[in-house]
Amino acid sequence: MAACGDEGEISLREVSQAEQDAALDVLRRNEDRLRGFKGVHYIDIGFRYVNGQPTDELAIRVHVHEKRLESELAASEIVPEEVEGVPIDVIQSNPQLQQNPRDQRFDPLVGGIAARNTRHPFFGTLGAVVFDAVSGAQMGLSNHHVFVGNTGQAGDNIAQPATVNQADVIGTLTRWSLQLDAAVCTLNNSRVISTGIVDFPGDATGAAEPLVGTGVAKSGRTTGTTFGIIDGVSSTEFTVVPDPNRPAPGGEISMGGDSGSVWLRVADSAAIGLHYAGEADPDPAAERAWAHRMVNIVQALNIELRPRFFGQFILQTGTVLHETDETFAFAVTDWDGDGRPDLVAIKKSGTGTNSTEVHILSGASDFQQFILQTGTVLHETDETFAFAVTDWDGDGRPDLVAIKKSGTGTNSTEVHILRG
Repeated sequence: MAACGDEGEISLREVSQAEQDAALDVLRRNEDRLRGFKGVHYIDIGFRYVNGQPTDELAIRVHVHEKRLESELAASEIVPEEVEGVPIDVIQSNPQLQQNPRDQRFDPLVGGIAARNTRHPFFGTLGAVVFDAVSGAQMGLSNHHVFVGNTGQAGDNIAQPATVNQADVIGTLTRWSLQLDAAVCTLNNSRVISTGIVDFPGDATGAAEPLVGTGVAKSGRTTGTTFGIIDGVSSTEFTVVPDPNRPAPGGEISMGGDSGSVWLRVADSAAIGLHYAGEADPDPAAERAWAHRMVNIVQALNIELRPRFFGQFILQTGTVLHETDETFAFAVTDWDGDGRPDLVAIKKSGTGTNSTEVHILSGASDFQQFILQTGTVLHETDETFAFAVTDWDGDGRPDLVAIKKSGTGTNSTEVHILRG
């Protein structure tokens, strides 16, 4: 057995290079045969285990997901006890990748995920999607020390996930405040944009001042969503301690990589501050986070937390309908009653039916499928006609309203309604 040190700690010997190489040579000559046994997922050489404790004996170790008694196995399924004089140990193990899920590529883009300036080897959190207060352009918010650092320049590429791959670039560094440790990049519309934050799908409701005793939460790359209480404020910053009623795993409300997260007021999702630092002391009793006031950051960077009216796309897509021209008119209605508006394309002339045609594209399919294509009782029409769609007779089906503006027999604007 391995030697025990103070207080029962196990002390493992350091093997010699020659001993390790000799065992590896045996493993290489026999690895294919050993991998043929059912359930084997990994083979190495290392210390042999007895009753869950390592010994000083070097062995070839055959790892299986589930270790079973020999009595439950057929003779052909039993791994030999040794090979070429080297003992074999069967170990139950189940490796699991420990990749942070917030390091993956997000589309739509949201707040609370990993991002970086491709100029630098470090990364942090894309706190939220925000908006230029003048142009309404979509921007990404994080810390100065995440997006700019010591050598960042305007125009630097910002990537999500935190790689140097050109395909992952989501925008370019635009402006920053060193004093407030805040920076924004202008997003390039390479992905769908969401104003939500991981675990907080609604928009931040605006910027608000910190108040001692307020419950807050942040969503960051490393520790995920954690909850705290504002325990102190200054003229420009505030500090947060863990909420004892909603403790974080391990007691850490922030760690490296969370820089750039947005602290939200739990009551209404108002943005209170931008997280920039955590407590270095590992003692859980000392745990604390630091943030700059969001009201100051919004003003300094000239940004808004919510889009203006019609200041954000919620869908940009091609459709199943070919390119169109002046012979087409369009309307929107929920034709099939599924709660999603559908696109009504009205072909006025040059039709195969010699009539005004109606082609309806399904909103539920993001306009990738037709749900109706038909000619109508109305002859082909021209620029003197306008169209609308409404449930005129209240039967629950939208009707087509054809408005004849000129060249009418009544010398007036005429309305012709076709039953849906």
